[in-house]
Amino acid sequence: MDYMTKMDLDNILKPNLTEETSIEMIRRMYGLEVTSIKPMGSFNDQNFYIQVSKQHQNPYVSEISEDGYIFKIINATKSSITGHFDSMPAAMNHLYKKGLRVSIPVRNIDGTTWKLENIPVLNKDKGPNAREKCGIHLLTFIT
Repeated sequence: MDYMTKMDLDNILKPNLTEETSIEMIRRMYGLEVTSIKPMGSFNDQNFYIQVSKQHQNPYVSEISEDGYIFKIINATKSSITGHFDSMPAAMNHLYKKGLRVSIPVRNIDGTTWKLENIPVLNKDKGPNAREKCGIHLLTFIT
């Protein structure tokens, strides 16, 4: 199945996390304590702008970004495409090393830059309690 067929907009499985659930996931996955969270617009995914405490439990974070972070939950449809998450952090890190100001992927407490999690999704055919695997990652925010 090609990318465009998989991305049929009528069948997108959009993430549907509450702020409270997002805060708990950030604590569990990244070892970070959220001090503020704000939803951000997104067409098919779900994004939150977060600020976190300077104290944290993540051995892969050497310093906290003063500008905050984007907690990004990719829709289940795109998350199922092989290679999607492996290429994105590599591209961002490459651009950063070339001197461009880009968001940098943050490693979770497992040492990876993304993870698939079974989370609530919005989809008219699957009902109100639908859950699907969606890719989760945290990026530095650029002001």
